[in-house]
Amino acid sequence: MTKPTQARDDDSEALYWLKIAKGVLSGEIDPHNARAVLSARRQARSKPRIKPRVVRPSAKQH
Repeated sequence: MTKPTQARDDDSEALYWLKIAKGVLSGEIDPHNARAVLSARRQARSKPRIKPRVVRPSAKQH
């Protein structure tokens, strides 16, 4: 029997390859660049998002 973490890893690996196949078949991803494109997307999603600072005007604007 597989461990729960191993099953989860297998599922994410399968999902990874399904995304590559879908992108290649739809023409969205060039077959030669499929791994690089998905790796870049995966890294972009994993980066923490920084909220933009809201700059409020000061009370003194004379």
